[in-house]
Amino acid sequence: IENKREGNKVRRSFSLYLGTAEDIIQAILAEREITLKTYEFGSIAALLSIAGELQFKQITSQALSDPDAWRALLLMIAGRFCRSLSKNATVEWRTKTILQLLWPQDAYYAEKLYRTMDTLSDNAIDQITLELAKKLIEKGLSPKILFLDPTNFFTYIEDKQLLPQKGHSKEKRSDKNLVNVALATTQDN
Repeated sequence: IENKREGNKVRRSFSLYLGTAEDIIQAILAEREITLKTYEFGSIAALLSIAGELQFKQITSQALSDPDAWRALLLMIAGRFCRSLSKNATVEWRTKTILQLLWPQDAYYAEKLYRTMDTLSDNAIDQITLELAKKLIEKGLSPKILFLDPTNFFTYIEDKQLLPQKGHSKEKRSDKNLVNVALATTQDN
C-alpha cells in the first residue's frame, strides 16, 4: 500500500493484495514456468559478418557524415534481405530478430530509419556503392551490374492458387489477386 497526503487528508494511492503470508511463501518456493523466446538469427548474423568484413559502418558513416546511419541502413538491407519488408514492417520485424538484443533502442530505430532513408542522396549512394565495390575487388570478387525491374499486376484468377494473392496493385485494384514479376538482366543481356 502506498499513501499520499492530499491537503489535510491521507489517501491510498496504490494498493496491491499479495495474499496471505503462506500464499506468498508458496508462490516463491513453487516451481516457476520457464518461457522461451526465439529470435531470427542465422541470415542476420551472416549479413552482420559480411558488413563487418566490408567495413560497411565506416563507409556509410563517412558518406552520410552520421556515425549512427549505418545501423538504419543495415536494418533496411536486412529487412529486404530476409523478407520483402516496407520501412514500417522492417521496424516491427527487428523486434523479432537478434537485432532486438544487439540494438535495443525501440523508438530510436523507427525515427532514425525514416530520417536516414530521407538523407540518402544520389551522391551518397554512389559513394557508398563505389567504396563497397572497392572492398569487394580487394577480396577478389568482381561485382557485375545487374538490372532488376520488378512490377505487379492484377489478375482475374480467383481459385486458391499459390502465386496470385491479394495486395496493393499499381492499378489500385486491391479487390483482385496480384502476381509479381521481375526481370533481371546483366549488362551483357
